[in-house]
Amino acid sequence: MSEGYSCHTDRGKSPNNRFERSRAASSVSQGGVDDWDRVPSFDAGEASRRSTSSLGAMNIPTGGALAGAAAAVGISAALIPVIHSYPTTLYLVVGLCAWGILAYIKTGPFADGHIGLVLTAAVLLHIFCFSIPAVAIWGGFRRRRPSRGSVLVGIWCVCYLLFLFIFFPASAGP
Repeated sequence: MSEGYSCHTDRGKSPNNRFERSRAASSVSQGGVDDWDRVPSFDAGEASRRSTSSLGAMNIPTGGALAGAAAAVGISAALIPVIHSYPTTLYLVVGLCAWGILAYIKTGPFADGHIGLVLTAAVLLHIFCFSIPAVAIWGGFRRRRPSRGSVLVGIWCVCYLLFLFIFFPASAGP
């Protein structure tokens, strides 16, 4: 038998399990961080040389990312009439749908005379249209990889804002 390792140990004195012995000897059990002296491995085929216990947990709230992105879309949609930018197809289609909803609830002349209500309905429709894929992304990643879900919701927010402000400008006429 090798020196220092024996099959016959007293149960009360020292643990026989290799995990228990290594855990007792590590600095993690004493409140420190283990393996600071070892370089992390970056090769995909190689086993890691540094434990992940020294790496802090990343807690990115996906619900906060979703709410923040929806707020950014709502504020951006509300600022389009103030900015006087050239409208895109997305903005015109959502605006026309908002006018149609208001005209359906009241009348067409009422919707024509109350442009503020049409713009408010358009902002709410923009948030709704943005939220359909964003909630699907959030729901798909919130349990398995929440940080990836937050990043993807942010990417979708940037794409939606690009569609809202830059991509597919509406034509000036036929």
